[in-house]
Amino acid sequence: MAWLELRWRHVRLRTQCGWVKVKREVKSVNELERYSYVKAYVSLARYVFPWRVGPLSSLHLAYPIGTDFGVDIDGYMSRKPLVRRIFRGLEGFYEDEIEYARLLALGARDVLRQNYTSIKAVFTGRRGYQLWVLDFDWRDWVGREPRELRDLVWLMAQAKARYTRLLVSQLTWIDRAHYNVLRDLTRVFALPGTVNRFTGMAVIEVDLDKPAVEHIYQAARLAAREWGHMRRQAPLCGDVGMSRALSPRREAA
Repeated sequence: MAWLELRWRHVRLRTQCGWVKVKREVKSVNELERYSYVKAYVSLARYVFPWRVGPLSSLHLAYPIGTDFGVDIDGYMSRKPLVRRIFRGLEGFYEDEIEYARLLALGARDVLRQNYTSIKAVFTGRRGYQLWVLDFDWRDWVGREPRELRDLVWLMAQAKARYTRLLVSQLTWIDRAHYNVLRDLTRVFALPGTVNRFTGMAVIEVDLDKPAVEHIYQAARLAAREWGHMRRQAPLCGDVGMSRALSPRREAA
């Protein structure tokens, strides 16, 4: 997916050995095929040196150059009773939960379009959607230019926090947990073009206007078969190109 510009983004993996982050530049998801991971994640922010990404206090060392805005949506956020009917026997993929999430995503997209136009919808490979706002500009929400790199990080974080407050005032179904991660500059999303091994389904860009469940199921399973090489098992723990992730809490399911 060309719009992702992966080489500028930080990548981390959820594995059987715990959380690890990739400490090198990644230009293509194909470069991750040698690793045995459960799910791959990528940063919303872009960096000159993405392998240097750490806590917010040292984020300036990665030289941030911009950030997308993202909204993570799961069906349970609709607050409707969930029967969780398993679709086609696929454990973890529930028909009603996926449809509720799609309806919420459509509403969120309408609100996002009040300020931005370049929005991508991605199915996470399991139970929900993520909206990427590609033309989000942190300068829209702060009143000055940064004085130096640490100040740039602070301004970018303030911009995300301010837009989050505006968004939450209109999307009242966003709960406290999702509010906290919406405003997080170090947020990571499911990496499009990889396979979610909880379900064996691919993380793919989707059309929210199409009927959800059958469309998602067919597209995600087809993509997973085409990318079958990404499901090969190989040792990961202790790999020279990896290090332990600093925080597993910043992932979005």
